[in-house]
Amino acid sequence: MLLHRLFGFAAYYSHTFGILIKGQPATLVQNGRMQRNNMFWNHISKHDLEEDMRLEANTDDLSKIQVARLERSGDISFIKAE
Repeated sequence: MLLHRLFGFAAYYSHTFGILIKGQPATLVQNGRMQRNNMFWNHISKHDLEEDMRLEANTDDLSKIQVARLERSGDISFIKAE
């Protein structure tokens, strides 16, 4: 527990250390197209992405998604195209 607290403190004050410990966001969809290489390296299947897209972005149409990112927290965030 002490190490977790120490790493959290260090990540708060050092962006580089935060990236090392927590990682950085990965783009999963760009302009309606899946970024399969990023999905592979982050262990996100097409079915996982589609499920989160329906639940979080309220759509099942990939072309309506401008950007989808796997955030450092593990959540997927969606920005819809206008």
